[in-house]
Amino acid sequence: MAYSLLSSSDHLDNMPVLVPDLENGAQTSQDQQSSITEYKVFKRRYIGLVTLSLLNVICSWGWLSFAAISTETTTLFGFSSESPINWLSTTTLFAYIAMSPAVSYTLSRSNSVRPALFICGSLVTIGNWLRYIGTLKEIFPLLMVGQIFIGLAQPFALGSVGYFTDMWFTSSSRVTANSIASISNPLGGAIGQLVGPLMVGSDLSKIKDFMLVTAILASAISLLVLVTPGTPPIPPCPSALIPKLSLRTSIQRLVRSPLYIAIFIMFTIYVGLFNAYSTYINQIMAPYGYSSNNAGITGAILIGSGVVCCAIASPLIDKTHNFLLVIKIVLPIMSACYIALIFANTYSNQLVGPFLVSGVLGGVSFTLLPALLEWVQEQTSPVTPALSGAILWNGGNFLGAILIIILNEMKSGSNNSMRNAMILMAVLANVGMLPSWFLRNAVTNSRIDLDRTHSQSNQTETLRDSSDLESEPIIIERSSALAGYNEESHQSQTKTASESHDTTIDTTKDTKSSICTIEVVDEKKYPAVNAPSSPDCNLTVVDTTDEKQRPSSDSTFYLPSTNLTSTHTKT
Repeated sequence: MAYSLLSSSDHLDNMPVLVPDLENGAQTSQDQQSSITEYKVFKRRYIGLVTLSLLNVICSWGWLSFAAISTETTTLFGFSSESPINWLSTTTLFAYIAMSPAVSYTLSRSNSVRPALFICGSLVTIGNWLRYIGTLKEIFPLLMVGQIFIGLAQPFALGSVGYFTDMWFTSSSRVTANSIASISNPLGGAIGQLVGPLMVGSDLSKIKDFMLVTAILASAISLLVLVTPGTPPIPPCPSALIPKLSLRTSIQRLVRSPLYIAIFIMFTIYVGLFNAYSTYINQIMAPYGYSSNNAGITGAILIGSGVVCCAIASPLIDKTHNFLLVIKIVLPIMSACYIALIFANTYSNQLVGPFLVSGVLGGVSFTLLPALLEWVQEQTSPVTPALSGAILWNGGNFLGAILIIILNEMKSGSNNSMRNAMILMAVLANVGMLPSWFLRNAVTNSRIDLDRTHSQSNQTETLRDSSDLESEPIIIERSSALAGYNEESHQSQTKTASESHDTTIDTTKDTKSSICTIEVVDEKKYPAVNAPSSPDCNLTVVDTTDEKQRPSSDSTFYLPSTNLTSTHTKT
């Protein structure tokens, strides 16, 4: 169960909350919209988050399956160069771009991620089994068709992330949720690059086993779509109720926004560079004498460090909402990393250089990714997240595909050195910093500001996530001013408790409602206390002015039911 306490002050109940207008983005009173007085976050949202994350893992795994075993795959199919194998990754990216408009349409029409995830699961399963048959029978065109199916599936998983977090999560957790699902995509690529060399080694016959394992995992993960929730029965926060613009209106607004165009250029360059580097790690290191295992470990470090840094940074961004600060810090570091990659690999086969530079590059890249994806939604709301995020990913994947083609043609020397290609990547990385100049004055976070305004105006706090299985005990501590509460003295004793606690209920001098701070009971410190018998209040209110004193049933304080109401729902 989750509980919400609401002050009975009339001036708060009637205060309008502003939400964007559907067509022109102007603010209108919530009195003109359907009135929502209660918001909940549901634990079942984590089922959807896990499903999204795993689908992104398996899609990216399929995309980069051959990146670290390109040499072995070339030998298996009898090719004279690795160019056909490189096209496996490139084709996947082009298929992603081709299917992306269907993702935005599906999400906008269905108002749920379930149809999109069902399509994703079906396509990725079919694609992986086609790849297995293609390697088993050594039919390269069939392998290529399987890759195309995986490319068609990928946008349904990756493009649904922002839409899902906007619908199911609050402003205090969206960045973290977005980062978990978004970084699952490159994480899957890292797993594919690490597992591939470990399973295959020098035995070409093991490639089909690698494809079989991947196909089985894809089939199992796709079944999770059957238990994935669609739309929450109660919105998690006011910003989740913002009416979204139509696809046509959203496109018109985005193409006219200098800020969005600047973000698009930055996102396109850095995602494109990351995709190209991830694809070519093995071929970048091979001319210097590094093995496929070395390349696989380098790819794993690239992603692993990113996961760690993202896990640390995302909750901090959720708490502080300092999106611009994060962007300004990581961009120069990222550009420096691409310069350092030119010199990281040496003929002495030392591993400190490629491991260190790839680790730092992964860390800053994964920190920037969710920050940009969430921040762009804050800046472009009420544009539908199904479109704003999809366009960004399209740009990144398109540039990545183009770079894969161009960089392959830039190989030089008898050993196919990619040093010239790395110089081009370093130049692009530094060019990518230039659009950040247009972001300097963007400080408004529309969804966050709306949630904050609503919370302050209505004095409403959601205490705990709603649960389908069990409820959690809740305690309300009355302030020391109410220790001797009585009808006559309450008028002069009422004061605000927010100076020492974040979660409070503040009343005015004209009401008799009690001022309380809200905390979750520590069951070890505070044993369960009987709830008040008042039918209008099913919350336990305990005097804990003296923290050393263990509360008991004698210390239960009964609030005047006419001045303080409590509501709760169970789903």
